[in-house]
Amino acid sequence: MDSDDILYAHGLQVMVSAMEKFPEAGYGLSCIGDAKNPYPVCISPHEAYKENFSGLSHFDRSPGSAIIKKEAFDRAGGFSGKRMIGDYELWFKLGRLCPMVKFPVDLYWSRQHPEQESGSEYAKEYGQLRKKVLDEAFADPGCPLNDKEKTAALNKLKKSSLKNSFLKILR
Repeated sequence: MDSDDILYAHGLQVMVSAMEKFPEAGYGLSCIGDAKNPYPVCISPHEAYKENFSGLSHFDRSPGSAIIKKEAFDRAGGFSGKRMIGDYELWFKLGRLCPMVKFPVDLYWSRQHPEQESGSEYAKEYGQLRKKVLDEAFADPGCPLNDKEKTAALNKLKKSSLKNSFLKILR
């Protein structure tokens, strides 16, 4: 967990229970609701990647919203230690290697305060760091997306980025 977040008392129980239902899964993430399937649900690496770029943004989760089996964590090489981006990077690594369990959001509380690293000078580099992680994930031979899917994902990200830039101008 990030040092400033809090896992609710029921959070760990929900995560463990979800993982026990799907022994083939290597990790689980709190995910935005999906109208197609009630949670928990287990999805393949290909589905996790595709859904991530379809607007569900699975890999945009903090460590407090995750549970990882030790075997999967070790197989992925654990956290890289990279500042601000290590969790994002790990979700892509795990996403290539094993199925993912989706469970409900609101299992933890992400505290907001003025001293957060997201408000630091270093945080200005976050977009570039994310792009580097994404480039590495797509270049990895184990990436579950084909070239056409990668291009579609990048186009969707570009549109989203342009939209966000436009909205900032309007504010």
